[in-house]
Amino acid sequence: MNRRWRNLWIVLMVGYAIFVEYLLFFANRFFNIDWIFDGGWKRLQEAMAGNINLTLFATINNYLYKLSIGYVGIKTVWVNLVGNFVVFMPFSLFFPLIYPKMIRRLDFYRFWLVTLVLVEILQYLTMSGALDVDDILLNFAGLLLVFELVRKKIQQKNKIR
Repeated sequence: MNRRWRNLWIVLMVGYAIFVEYLLFFANRFFNIDWIFDGGWKRLQEAMAGNINLTLFATINNYLYKLSIGYVGIKTVWVNLVGNFVVFMPFSLFFPLIYPKMIRRLDFYRFWLVTLVLVEILQYLTMSGALDVDDILLNFAGLLLVFELVRKKIQQKNKIR
């Protein structure tokens, strides 16, 4: 890939990363790290007691159940489940194009699994969201879907040139 295209992809990726950061930490959220100075770890645990899910599929099932009984609307389910599935998808294209090493499955999977876990931990520590394994599952599934669809095309393009 020539330098101009690579730079364009980098600009697009950085712009999208800023947008995702806004969505994850600031959009309709309350960013708060006062717990560090006011009560410490115990204060954080008390304030975020209902914002941890370490049971796989619990949040997904909860949203689908609430939708089925009419407690939440389709928009809420769409934003929370489909939104988590698609939000990181563009990175599956950006990263292998910009960083050729990321075309290897193990490198890509390892990087994104660690990144998604750190994002969830940061949302918890900043009190801007829940620490939820279902979010990690949905984010990772979306990344993998696009990555596997574009991986061979990118490999072929890089071999030809």
